[in-house]
Amino acid sequence: MSEKRKYFLSKLHNWRLSVSVKNNIKRTKQVDQSINLLILGLIRLMNTKPLEKITISELTKEAGLSRRTFYRHFQSIDDILTLKVEQIVDKLYQRAGLKGQTLEEVLNDAYHVLLSDKVFLQSLLENNHEYLLQKVILQKCEQSTMDVPHDQIHNLTAYFGAGGISFVIIYWIHQGFNQKIEEVKQANKELVTHIKKLM
Repeated sequence: MSEKRKYFLSKLHNWRLSVSVKNNIKRTKQVDQSINLLILGLIRLMNTKPLEKITISELTKEAGLSRRTFYRHFQSIDDILTLKVEQIVDKLYQRAGLKGQTLEEVLNDAYHVLLSDKVFLQSLLENNHEYLLQKVILQKCEQSTMDVPHDQIHNLTAYFGAGGISFVIIYWIHQGFNQKIEEVKQANKELVTHIKKLM
């Protein structure tokens, strides 16, 4: 094979790889966009009617997508709820894991992070699905990015902390996130002080 032909074939191969990568990136963006449209559509519908009355047809119409697109990504509406909760919980774990925070700092930061999803979290409560938060938090506990040794005492501590934090978050949802940040910080400080006294 001549050098020119090798050079040409090499360039052709690199071009095909480049096109393939670009197509994969484009496809990933399309998938992400479809999923986000379904999540946003579900949140809008949950603000107008109970979750159990929302149909997949209504959801896809609200999202501007086909039923086929829905089933390409999800099996049920609950799958969308779980994905949204996982996204929220992932944000919380990433924030906590990055800084090596104390419990008080984790709680303060969590309140601030959750405010951006207040409408969705309130909809979960109104539809009796706030339990998903605790379920996902506990599931993510083992997969956490937090840097802790994995022996029995550290695992128990992690589960204890994750369970406690999930109940605090559910409390905030029940309160409607109506507390000011300063009030939340003070309550978190008192909670941590109380926990320390119990030990």
